[in-house]
Amino acid sequence: MQKLKLIKYYTTNSWNRETAPAYNIKLYNIGLENEEIEKLLEFMQYENAYDFLNAAIEDFNAENIDKGFVAGINGRSGGYLVLYKKDNNCGFEAEDVPLEVLKNFEELALRIIDEARWLAREARVVTVERVIQRKELAY
Repeated sequence: MQKLKLIKYYTTNSWNRETAPAYNIKLYNIGLENEEIEKLLEFMQYENAYDFLNAAIEDFNAENIDKGFVAGINGRSGGYLVLYKKDNNCGFEAEDVPLEVLKNFEELALRIIDEARWLAREARVVTVERVIQRKELAY
Protein backbone atom coordinates (compact mmCIF):
# COMPACT_ATOMS: atom_id res chain seq x y z
CA MET A 1 0.00 0.00 0.00
CA GLN A 2 1.27 3.44 -0.96
CA LYS A 3 2.15 5.78 1.91
CA LEU A 4 1.05 9.38 1.46
CA LYS A 5 2.57 12.46 3.05
CA LEU A 6 0.13 14.35 5.26
CA ILE A 7 0.66 18.10 4.87
CA LYS A 8 -0.64 21.27 6.49
CA TYR A 9 -3.07 23.11 4.23
CA TYR A 10 -4.07 26.74 4.80
CA THR A 11 -7.83 26.50 5.15
CA THR A 12 -8.67 30.11 4.24
CA ASN A 13 -5.74 32.41 3.53
CA SER A 14 -2.09 31.81 4.32
CA TRP A 15 -1.88 35.08 6.27
CA ASN A 16 -4.30 33.85 8.95
CA ARG A 17 -2.12 30.79 9.66
CA GLU A 18 -5.15 28.47 10.06
CA THR A 19 -4.15 25.03 8.81
CA ALA A 20 -5.69 21.59 8.64
CA PRO A 21 -4.33 18.16 7.65
CA ALA A 22 -4.47 17.50 3.91
CA TYR A 23 -3.14 15.42 1.04
CA ASN A 24 -1.94 16.82 -2.26
CA ILE A 25 -3.88 14.77 -4.82
CA LYS A 26 -3.10 16.82 -7.92
CA LEU A 27 -2.98 14.68 -11.04
CA TYR A 28 0.74 15.17 -11.56
CA ASN A 29 1.44 13.99 -8.00
CA ILE A 30 -0.29 10.61 -8.11
CA GLY A 31 2.03 8.62 -10.34
CA LEU A 32 0.35 8.96 -13.73
CA GLU A 33 1.99 9.07 -17.13
CA ASN A 34 1.55 12.28 -19.17
CA GLU A 35 -0.94 10.57 -21.49
CA GLU A 36 -3.03 9.47 -18.51
CA ILE A 37 -3.03 12.99 -17.09
CA GLU A 38 -4.17 14.36 -20.45
CA LYS A 39 -6.94 11.76 -20.58
CA LEU A 40 -8.21 12.69 -17.10
CA LEU A 41 -8.07 16.39 -17.93
CA GLU A 42 -10.23 15.67 -20.98
CA PHE A 43 -12.67 13.65 -18.83
CA MET A 44 -13.17 16.60 -16.46
CA GLN A 45 -15.42 18.30 -18.99
CA TYR A 46 -18.06 15.56 -18.79
CA GLU A 47 -21.10 15.71 -16.53
CA ASN A 48 -20.35 12.61 -14.46
CA ALA A 49 -16.57 13.07 -14.23
CA TYR A 50 -16.56 13.75 -10.50
CA ASP A 51 -19.08 11.10 -9.44
CA PHE A 52 -16.40 8.74 -8.06
CA LEU A 53 -14.77 11.58 -6.12
CA ASN A 54 -18.04 12.82 -4.65
CA ALA A 55 -19.11 9.28 -3.69
CA ALA A 56 -15.81 8.60 -1.93
CA ILE A 57 -16.02 11.84 0.06
CA GLU A 58 -19.68 11.26 0.94
CA ASP A 59 -18.81 7.77 2.25
CA PHE A 60 -15.98 9.19 4.37
CA ASN A 61 -18.15 11.99 5.74
CA ALA A 62 -21.00 9.62 6.64
CA GLU A 63 -18.54 7.44 8.56
CA ASN A 64 -16.66 10.24 10.33
CA ILE A 65 -19.10 13.10 10.92
CA ASP A 66 -20.10 11.64 14.31
CA LYS A 67 -16.41 11.82 15.26
CA GLY A 68 -16.47 15.54 14.41
CA PHE A 69 -14.66 15.54 11.05
CA VAL A 70 -15.48 15.79 7.35
CA ALA A 71 -13.38 15.91 4.19
CA GLY A 72 -13.55 18.20 1.20
CA ILE A 73 -11.64 19.29 -1.86
CA ASN A 74 -9.91 22.66 -1.83
CA GLY A 75 -7.34 24.66 -3.73
CA ARG A 76 -7.46 26.77 -6.84
CA SER A 77 -7.52 23.69 -9.04
CA GLY A 78 -9.14 21.37 -6.50
CA GLY A 79 -5.90 19.53 -5.89
CA TYR A 80 -6.04 19.11 -2.13
CA LEU A 81 -8.07 16.70 -0.05
CA VAL A 82 -8.57 18.55 3.25
CA LEU A 83 -9.81 17.32 6.61
CA TYR A 84 -12.15 19.79 8.33
CA LYS A 85 -13.73 19.96 11.75
CA LYS A 86 -17.45 19.41 11.32
CA ASP A 87 -18.54 22.58 13.11
CA ASN A 88 -15.98 25.23 12.10
CA ASN A 89 -13.15 26.21 9.81
CA CYS A 90 -10.65 26.87 12.58
CA GLY A 91 -7.27 25.36 12.06
CA PHE A 92 -6.02 22.32 13.92
CA GLU A 93 -3.13 19.90 13.93
CA ALA A 94 -3.13 16.25 12.88
CA GLU A 95 -2.24 15.41 16.50
CA ASP A 96 -5.70 16.72 17.48
CA VAL A 97 -7.44 14.14 15.28
CA PRO A 98 -8.33 10.63 16.50
CA LEU A 99 -6.07 8.01 14.91
CA GLU A 100 -9.08 6.20 13.45
CA VAL A 101 -10.14 9.36 11.59
CA LEU A 102 -6.59 9.93 10.31
CA LYS A 103 -6.47 6.33 9.09
CA ASN A 104 -9.86 6.73 7.37
CA PHE A 105 -8.67 10.00 5.83
CA GLU A 106 -5.57 8.36 4.38
CA GLU A 107 -7.71 5.49 3.05
CA LEU A 108 -9.97 8.09 1.40
CA ALA A 109 -7.00 9.73 -0.32
CA LEU A 110 -5.73 6.34 -1.50
CA ARG A 111 -9.20 5.40 -2.77
CA ILE A 112 -9.44 8.61 -4.77
CA ILE A 113 -5.96 8.11 -6.22
CA ASP A 114 -6.63 4.46 -7.08
CA GLU A 115 -9.93 5.32 -8.76
CA ALA A 116 -8.31 8.18 -10.73
CA ARG A 117 -5.58 5.79 -11.90
CA TRP A 118 -8.21 3.24 -12.92
CA LEU A 119 -10.16 5.88 -14.85
CA ALA A 120 -6.99 7.03 -16.61
CA ARG A 121 -6.18 3.49 -17.67
CA GLU A 122 -9.57 1.87 -18.27
CA ALA A 123 -12.32 4.45 -18.85
CA ARG A 124 -13.36 5.76 -22.23
CA VAL A 125 -15.80 8.30 -23.56
CA VAL A 126 -18.98 6.99 -25.15
CA THR A 127 -21.83 8.81 -26.80
CA VAL A 128 -25.15 8.23 -25.07
CA GLU A 129 -28.44 9.23 -26.61
CA ARG A 130 -31.06 10.30 -24.10
CA VAL A 131 -34.73 10.58 -24.87
CA ILE A 132 -36.49 13.04 -22.65
CA GLN A 133 -40.26 12.89 -22.49
CA ARG A 134 -42.21 15.84 -21.22
CA LYS A 135 -45.78 16.97 -21.17
CA GLU A 136 -46.76 20.16 -22.95
CA LEU A 137 -49.97 22.06 -23.25
CA ALA A 138 -51.55 21.55 -26.67
CA TYR A 139 -53.65 24.33 -28.25
